[in-house]
Amino acid sequence: MGEKTVKQSIPAPSAGINATLPVDEMPLNYALELTNFIPKQKTESRDGFTIESQGLHSAIESLFAWNSNTGNLKLFGFADHKVFDASTDPATDMTGGLSITNDYWQGHQFRGQSVWVNGVDSCLKYTGASMTTALFSMSGSAYTATPPFIHIGAYKNRQFFVQKDTGVAWYGAVNQIDGTSQPLVDVDFSAFMPRGGYVMWAQSFTKSTGTVNQDFFVVCSSEGDILAYAGDYPGNTWALTAKWQIAAPLGRRSFVHVPGDLWVLTKQGIISIGMLASGSPEPEITAQIKAFWLEAVKYYGTAQGWEGVYYPKEGITIINIPIYPWSVGTANYEQLIFADSEFSAANLIGLNGITHCVAGNEWYFGCQDGTIYKYGGTTNADGSNTRMFYQSPFSDFGIAGQQKHFTEVYALLSTKGNIAIDVEVAADYDTITLADPPLIPIADGIAWGDPWGTPWSSILKTDIRKFGVKAIGYTGSLKLAAQTASGKLYLNRCLLRFNVGGEN
Repeated sequence: MGEKTVKQSIPAPSAGINATLPVDEMPLNYALELTNFIPKQKTESRDGFTIESQGLHSAIESLFAWNSNTGNLKLFGFADHKVFDASTDPATDMTGGLSITNDYWQGHQFRGQSVWVNGVDSCLKYTGASMTTALFSMSGSAYTATPPFIHIGAYKNRQFFVQKDTGVAWYGAVNQIDGTSQPLVDVDFSAFMPRGGYVMWAQSFTKSTGTVNQDFFVVCSSEGDILAYAGDYPGNTWALTAKWQIAAPLGRRSFVHVPGDLWVLTKQGIISIGMLASGSPEPEITAQIKAFWLEAVKYYGTAQGWEGVYYPKEGITIINIPIYPWSVGTANYEQLIFADSEFSAANLIGLNGITHCVAGNEWYFGCQDGTIYKYGGTTNADGSNTRMFYQSPFSDFGIAGQQKHFTEVYALLSTKGNIAIDVEVAADYDTITLADPPLIPIADGIAWGDPWGTPWSSILKTDIRKFGVKAIGYTGSLKLAAQTASGKLYLNRCLLRFNVGGEN
C-alpha cells in the first residue's frame, strides 16, 4: 500500500499561549508562541500607535488621566523631575514651584480632582484648574511630622493613604480631598500581617453575586498577606471579613482593576481577588502560562515597571513587563495581554511603554524618549514595522507512530494592506526560527504563494494562500512569521497537507 495524502485543519489560536500542558497534548486552538496577535475567534494582529505628546525631556515613569464631568480629558506625565500636561503637543511643564524629586507616583481621580503620592515628595493634586500641593493634618498614634505617603486608594467616598514602609494607612473624612481642618486618622494593619513587611497598597473592590453588589476594602502587604474589609470605615461597622496568603506582589503597581474583579501581580502569578472571595480552587489568571510568568519574574521581577491596565475598547487586560528597563539602558518593555473571559494570553512587542493608562476608552503609554503614544491606527509612529509570530502545538494529527512528509500549508487569511508572510513546519519538536519575511510593494507582487491580486488598500480581503513547506517527522507544528508597515492580518484557519507512508 502506497502513501496517502492527509489534510489536517488547524484553527485560529483563539485560546492563546499555553505554557503548561505538554506540547504534544495541547488542543490545536492553543499556541506555543503568539506575538503581536490578539487572541480572538478571528485572531488579529495588533494595531500601530500614534504620537500623542512630545517634549517630556526624559523617560516617563508615571502617566495619569484626568476627566472632567463634561468629558474634557487631560494627560499628566511625570518625567525629568517635572509634571507635564501632555494634553497638548508639545507637552507643557506644570511644575511651577512644586518640588519633585522622584517621578514614580501613584494616584487616582477623586471627587473631580486628581491626587498623587510618591513616598518622597509632598502630595500633589490637580483641581481641574491648577496643579498644587495637597496639605493635610494628622491625628493618631502613628503620627509623624511628615508621614511619607506612598500609595493612595478610595473606599466609601473616603481616601486612604498608605504610609511608606509601615503597616499603617490614613483615611480622611467623607469626600475630603485635602485640607487641615479635618485631620486624617490612622489605622494599623500590622497585627493582621503574620508574615510582617509593610502595606504595599490598598484598593477597593466590588464583588457581584447575582443582583447583589458588596464593597470590600483590600489591603495587600509586601509579603502577600491580603486583608479584605467590609463596612463603613475603621471604627464604624468595620470588619475584617477574609484573610488570604498569596505570593509577594511585584511592586507598588501590582494590581489591576478589571470588570468585576481585582487582580494582583505576584511573584508566582496573577491572582484574582474575585475568585479568592468566591472560594475558587484555582484563582490564578496565569495558570495557563505559568512557565512564561515564572521565567519573566526570575529575570525581571525586581525591576520597576510591573503594572497593568484594562483596555475596554479591545476587551483586553494589559500587563507591562520590564524586560530591559530604561534605568539600566535602552528600554525594552513587553506587554502580556489577556483577552475575553477565558484569559487567552499573548504578548506584544515593539510598543516599549514604560507606563500605561487608559482614558476616554483609549490606551496611552509613555516611553523612554519623553514621548507619549496612543495605541491604534495602521502604522507605528516610530517608523518600525509590526512583526508577528505564531506557532501551533505539536501534533501527530491522530496518526501516531507513522512518519509524515509535510508538503503544503493552505492559510485562510484576512488582510488589509501589504503583509509579508512566511510559513514553515517544525517536525518532532525541532526549534526553527523564521527570518522576518521582506516587505515587497504590492505593485511588485508578493514572493509567497499565489499572487495577491490588485492593491486593496484598507479593504479587508479574505482568501486562501498556499505555502510550500519541507519537513519530515512523526509530529508537526505550524510556524508563521509576518510583518507589515501599515497593514492588518487576521488568522482564520490553516490546512496542513502531508503524506503518510504505507506498506507495499
